[in-house]
Amino acid sequence: MQPTLSPGDVCLCITGKKYDMPELKSGMIILLTHENYDYLLTKRIIAMENDLIEIRDGVTWVNHQPLEESYTQISDIKNIDSSFFTVDSVRVGKDYLFVMGDNRNHSMDSRNAGFGLVHINNVVGRPLLILWSENHGKIFTIL
Repeated sequence: MQPTLSPGDVCLCITGKKYDMPELKSGMIILLTHENYDYLLTKRIIAMENDLIEIRDGVTWVNHQPLEESYTQISDIKNIDSSFFTVDSVRVGKDYLFVMGDNRNHSMDSRNAGFGLVHINNVVGRPLLILWSENHGKIFTIL
């Protein structure tokens, strides 16, 4: 989730809550479980149920509108497999979310078929506030 969250950052989080779709918003950072991981993952909601998502040349489009993603970290995409920055049109199903990490070069997320869309039952919380960071400018940042 760099640059938003870095290894070693300590956050105040809400956990153990079941979410309904109206409580979740595009752009929100969430904590989720996934069958391929035995720890919580931190991802950003990019698209909600019924949204149409597409990624072309590293630009994310939701419902035919490009997303302004100032929070992302993308290194030189010329040196990375272009399929990592391309997603054909996907309609997000009922009670599902399309999520991605902010460090797009190194994030396993909904772009990968092995990860897929996330069911809202897998959302177990969300970070609210950065309490400690080696980057002192991030301390008390609301997420």
